[in-house]
Amino acid sequence: MGKQSAITADGAGRDVRTRCGEKFEAFLDLTPTPAWVYEADTFTLVAANEAACSLYGYRREDLLGVSVLDLCIEEERELAGQRMTDPDQVNAAKEIWSTLCSDGRIIKVMMFLRRVSCGSSHCIIACVIDFTEQKNASLELKRTKIFLDAVVESIPSMVFVKDAVDGRFVLLNEAGENLLQIKRQELIGRTDFDLFDPEEAERFRTADREVVALGKLVTIDKEPLTTPAGIRLLRTQKVGVPDLNGNPRYLLGISEDVTEKVKMEERNKHLALYDILTNLPNRTAFFDNLSARLKERKQRTALLFIDLDGFKRVNDTRGHKIGDLLLKQVAKRFERFSAATGSHVSRLGGDEFAAVLDCPDAEHARLFAVDLIRSLGEPYNLSPGQRVHINASAGIALSPEHGLESEVLLWRADLALYASKASGRGQASVFAEAMEDEMRERNELEIALRQALEDETNLFVFYQPIVDIETGEATAREALIRWHEFERGWVPPATFIPIAEQSDLINDLGVFVLNRACRAALTWEDKARVAVNMSARQLGRGTLANTVLEALAASGLSPKRLEIEITETALLVNEDQTLADLRQLRAMGVRVALDDFGTGYSSLSHLRAFPFDKIKIDGSFVADAVERSDCAAVVKSIAELGRMLGVKTVAEGVENTAQMDCVRRLGCREVQGHLIGKAVPEPEDRLRVAELDREPLLRVNG
Repeated sequence: MGKQSAITADGAGRDVRTRCGEKFEAFLDLTPTPAWVYEADTFTLVAANEAACSLYGYRREDLLGVSVLDLCIEEERELAGQRMTDPDQVNAAKEIWSTLCSDGRIIKVMMFLRRVSCGSSHCIIACVIDFTEQKNASLELKRTKIFLDAVVESIPSMVFVKDAVDGRFVLLNEAGENLLQIKRQELIGRTDFDLFDPEEAERFRTADREVVALGKLVTIDKEPLTTPAGIRLLRTQKVGVPDLNGNPRYLLGISEDVTEKVKMEERNKHLALYDILTNLPNRTAFFDNLSARLKERKQRTALLFIDLDGFKRVNDTRGHKIGDLLLKQVAKRFERFSAATGSHVSRLGGDEFAAVLDCPDAEHARLFAVDLIRSLGEPYNLSPGQRVHINASAGIALSPEHGLESEVLLWRADLALYASKASGRGQASVFAEAMEDEMRERNELEIALRQALEDETNLFVFYQPIVDIETGEATAREALIRWHEFERGWVPPATFIPIAEQSDLINDLGVFVLNRACRAALTWEDKARVAVNMSARQLGRGTLANTVLEALAASGLSPKRLEIEITETALLVNEDQTLADLRQLRAMGVRVALDDFGTGYSSLSHLRAFPFDKIKIDGSFVADAVERSDCAAVVKSIAELGRMLGVKTVAEGVENTAQMDCVRRLGCREVQGHLIGKAVPEPEDRLRVAELDREPLLRVNG
């Protein structure tokens, strides 16, 4: 602003607007290029067009009469004075001058001069080209190049540029040097054929030509590249870069080394489809394979659903490490079966496996299953001194006759597996419609039993006496649950108790019996003990002692009059915690009896593990002891063992006098069975039980 005031002051008193100047202005205003006219000898401005006034920010009247040198910066005025008198010299040099605007800004300009005459005056026309933006653009271009170079170098992926015509490298970043293990100065100017074997180089060159011809960005996934470190997999993006005329000039590429990423993806894919312990296909892979086979419908498909019998026992008694070793060996046998039959074998979870194979008919599928079961049943040598035996059961369903959908087929194979286990394990059963009816019946029974427990209706506790074989006095009574269902009548315990165990209703059922039994025993005049059975599902949870204590407290029964019966199989599930529960009961004064002795596993070891108060000999031995010497020997040895341990032995299932005489002779101290007394309900329930017994007759008689 100070410079503008000086120019205005200097030029205000001078009249330089001549007719000649006005003509110049009229002419110059026709061009958009900033221009002015000054006298050659005095440098006085005599004309200026609108473009020049706009560029410098002056009014026309403020510029006229001032020296053109006043528009130059002070450092350049002397040189400008020397040069601007000679247009040829200025035009030849094409120098950039720094000139001042009205607001003090400095702009870079190039001036082109030409001599003109105006009357008797010699003048010079100056056309002013503003190079400020061009200069800034040049600086910005330089900065941009530095920035882009830095960006290219910092990119962790290989960046390269090739000549589109001859394929020679013209650029490579540091990441590319590291990947190819070659310095860029050694690479620039060379082609793929100088770096790689001919086959690989030809592959790269062919791909480059295709990208350039296509004219758009192309992505190549998992592109193999040979490096000194080995084969690497790249994800490469390439694009052709044309010249100003649209002709192919360069090929730009960015290659990311995805070798480890691909390996991880493949590992994750493997983990998603394969069991981590056995490396067999998992449940997801099983359904994928089965669905694909069912969709093709080319041949009959057989689904074998296999469950290991006895695995849980091994896992619980010998530990999970041994269990895992066993599953790995089982998997090896499944793999051999798969290779021999062309089947797809999967581990569905736990000790459940499935095999899917093409099969002409049900009998062939059953024979395949029998062979597989035989193979799985052979002994397993897990480690020195670790030899185990397990078995397997199988359920078979075939498509199309048993279903066209994966879930339906698996469900029906599962029903067949359940039938195999129910028939004695180690069997192979083919699905039949009756199995579905049986399962439906089981589900309905479960619902009805659940409701009966909630309402405590038509659930009764019967009591069967256990007597001293010499005195005939009742020493205890065993509490036995009975259930009358509205539509089905009396449901056998052998039917509904397994349902209760599988549906986890057994705990509620056990608590119901325990509480009723304790209350009933308190009313018995002979002060006999009450024996209550405990399922394996109720043991090992750490809650049994509190449950018993609550029942005793609620009834007022002495702990000495309560006897808890468990089976040997109950000790096979979480044995340590189960024994801890039993020790808590003994500490309270509750007696513990071992039921069905001789039918479980490792009987003698169980007697060493816990000091039982009573051993109950399974009725299957008692029933045959009269006629079979081997059964009699078992009964006698158990009775003798009990005598030596100071433990009472009870013979179960005594049905006649011959059996009574036999077990007395063999040394049993107590007996239980129909000969001694049948199970009867509590006095308050007898009338209701009698009514329920008469219901079938009433229905028949109408």
